[in-house]
Amino acid sequence: MAMALALATAPVVARAIGPEGRGESAATLAAFAIVPIFLAIGIPLEIRRLAAQGTADPAIRASRDLWFIAVIPATATAWALDFMVFQSLAPPARLLAFIGVVSAPLTMSWTCDVSVLIAQARYRAVMLLRLTQPVIFFVGAFSIWMLGNLSVTVILAINIVATAVTATLGASFVRVSLRGKRESHRSMIQNGFRYSGSSIAEAASNRLDQIIVLPLIGAGAAGMYSVAVTIGALPLALGHALGATYFRAVAAASRHEIDQLISTGIRAISSLAAVGCGILALASPLLISILFGPSFTDAIIPALITIVGSFALTVGYVCSMMLAAQGQGLRMTIAQVVALAVGIFLLLALTPSLGAIGASVASSCSYLVVLAILLLGLRANVFSLVPTPSGVRTAMRELFR
Repeated sequence: MAMALALATAPVVARAIGPEGRGESAATLAAFAIVPIFLAIGIPLEIRRLAAQGTADPAIRASRDLWFIAVIPATATAWALDFMVFQSLAPPARLLAFIGVVSAPLTMSWTCDVSVLIAQARYRAVMLLRLTQPVIFFVGAFSIWMLGNLSVTVILAINIVATAVTATLGASFVRVSLRGKRESHRSMIQNGFRYSGSSIAEAASNRLDQIIVLPLIGAGAAGMYSVAVTIGALPLALGHALGATYFRAVAAASRHEIDQLISTGIRAISSLAAVGCGILALASPLLISILFGPSFTDAIIPALITIVGSFALTVGYVCSMMLAAQGQGLRMTIAQVVALAVGIFLLLALTPSLGAIGASVASSCSYLVVLAILLLGLRANVFSLVPTPSGVRTAMRELFR
């Protein structure tokens, strides 16, 4: 649903601000998404692990202390990005870009709340929390577009408001008194570091490219690539849903049950992702032409290439959650860091000559690399990736449980 709202919002934004504005807003919103994950240093996944074991409250109190302090590094990061990335923005948009990065602790807060809710199997609350930001963004962008006033500045403002509302809602779902026992802040940070490399590299792999391509290929081509990424990211919603299910199952399983869960989970997500990506590949040329308009037809080929990588990204997300449930943060980190290095190398090598197509090839290759390494980390049978009708049925049963 959240991905559907993102798809519904994307053409509204794209038609209103054109390819160049789309490229600028995509780069800035990517920074809004990446900075909180960098600063959170893996703590949300550590909290999810503790909550799955029934010891959430002390960890939540400690994390909220840390998010308050995180305003300081968030401000320093905002200054750096203002100098390196945001200079081309108009002054009002540049100011909001700065504010959006400084407000990173709000995103860090509701991300931890989502982790707790997943560990507690409160999936309806997870759904509401994940939908809040895209719903507000869609309603706000569509309403202002109808008035003819949508711009990069307005888009950034709506996103900041949506983040604040989501953080408030998350705190209301996960109510913990500020008084009481706390996990050691040092322990939280140290344990979070086990997942930090994976979290940071995953975020960078998924969004960093949209920042890098802006100076490499210009705002117009970056806008084409951002449309391709928007289309290609849709199947990832399937990975998020099944990843939550299998994280909790693996975390609670005994040693002899884990191997079977891993095999079943990979078969389920690969089968469902294959169906979703296949349908999306067939529909994307028509979708882009109808939704985004003729000025974005150059995004069709990059989108088709991105969808190939989207299969690996979706399956890889579930694999990473199953590793996280076993406390195997180092293996996740290795996979994501290697894939990030491959992706950045290919991005720098291919985009100057191939533009948005080169960026799509680079991202898809990095997703395939991370999937291969995650499968090795899980010691999974590669034939588990072969889609089957029974795999689709298993996936659908878990989605609607």
